[in-house]
Parts: sequence; structure tokens; C-alpha cells
Amino acid sequence: MSGRLKELLVKDPLARRTQDYEAVYDDFIRYAGGFRIAERFNVPANYDNADYYVDCCEYDVILELKQVQKYLKDGTVDSYFNQLLATGQLQPICCFGLSSEK
Repeated sequence: MSGRLKELLVKDPLARRTQDYEAVYDDFIRYAGGFRIAERFNVPANYDNADYYVDCCEYDVILELKQVQKYLKDGTVDSYFNQLLATGQLQPICCFGLSSEK
């Protein structure tokens, strides 16, 4: 277990801050061979930018950390995304010539 994750888990949940969660993500991204974009590039203050970059051989991954979300233990990834689709918080897209319609 990474040091930052262990620190987070032993901390009182009511005392946790956004920076504590971000530190865990930072450790994970570094483990995956990536980095926080602001560590390598000059990013203007108060500029909304992507948070992380990971070079994955055939493709680049750029991640923007928007929120840390809790999930019900009996929920699934499919049920989570289906709920987002049903409430209009997520819109299906078409790509690579495939249609989102059935």
C-alpha cells in the first residue's frame, strides 16, 4: 500500500481534505509512469487544465480529476453509468463509425 493511501485511510474521514485524495492519485499516476501536468509544464494560474499525463506506448492518456465519488457496495460500474445516462448527466457519443443507437 502506498504511503499516501495508508495516511489517508488512517485519517479521520471528517478531517480529510481534497489535497489528501489528490496525493493518493498522484502516487498512483507516478506508479503508472505518468506525471501531474503542472509539474512539467507552465500552466497559468486559475486555468482549468488536465491534471495528469501517462504515455501508454501506442496512445497518450490525459486525465482530468473532477471529483471523488462514493459508490454503493452493491452497485456496479454499469449501474453507475446507466444512472448517469438516465438522468442526462452523461451523453452517449458516436465514434469510429459506430452509433450509440441500437
